[in-house]
Amino acid sequence: MTNLANWARNRIKKFARRCGYEIVKATHQGEAFEFECHPLDALYSGRPVDEAPLRVDLWKCSNYTGLTYGAEGWHPFVETLNRYHNKPTSYEGSALKSYYEEWTPSNAAEAFITFSDAPEPFKMEPSYAFVSPWHTISISERKSKIAYNVRTENRDMGYDAVGIEEGFGLHGPVSDRKGRVEFNRLLSTLKSIDQQGYRLDSVHDFIEGFALLDQNEEEFRIIVVHGNHRLASLTTLGNDRAPIRLVPPYIVRVPDVDRWPQVKSGLWSRGQAIGYFESFFCAHREIRKWAKSRGLIEN
Repeated sequence: MTNLANWARNRIKKFARRCGYEIVKATHQGEAFEFECHPLDALYSGRPVDEAPLRVDLWKCSNYTGLTYGAEGWHPFVETLNRYHNKPTSYEGSALKSYYEEWTPSNAAEAFITFSDAPEPFKMEPSYAFVSPWHTISISERKSKIAYNVRTENRDMGYDAVGIEEGFGLHGPVSDRKGRVEFNRLLSTLKSIDQQGYRLDSVHDFIEGFALLDQNEEEFRIIVVHGNHRLASLTTLGNDRAPIRLVPPYIVRVPDVDRWPQVKSGLWSRGQAIGYFESFFCAHREIRKWAKSRGLIEN
């Protein structure tokens, strides 16, 4: 689809929204869902929190390193799909390969893009072994979990023998095989949503994440736990918002900082934890500056 077609579709959607309507492409294949607009609405909806989905602006969604979605943010998955959508290419000529070659943090402390004050122990851990201040698991448990998830995801894409030793999908370095796994997964997700719509047969089909709620309890950001490829596809296909299901820890607030598990454990200091929390509220601006400085945004 051309840039002109994407522009026209976005204009139509925005006009419809101003008139009080929401255009959604055949997303509901099962039950109808009642969406909430704010994490606190989900909390007080009278339903279990993880069964009270939100519809969230894409630019408010981020992964733990600061990569964000929507036109206001930047993510290598989105950059890859946008370029492919306009001019199909192979993995060798993709934005994803350029990103994996350019961004190669050597340890967990260097894996953050929009935050620079990580705990000292992270410098001794592999780049994927990050534990956030609100994580309940240890670094060693995190490493085991990520290794398992990566092998499972690679196996689902037909690469049984590709494990964490060949790389982690959110940054480089990666092996050529791992790069192809992520590239092919992005393309298959985009094709599925473009042709069939985003299927929502149950709450378990939603993108999953938890909310960071600012001091005034008005602004919030979503940290994505599962659904990065789907969010990238939704962005490329011209969507402004995404369906999100809240998962533990559901809602994170600064007044609770002394109760955050990894602050209590001493891994994160109180100041580091609050600084990391606050970095997500400007991540969509900072990540674009970062990507431009490294030549990763196509003019």
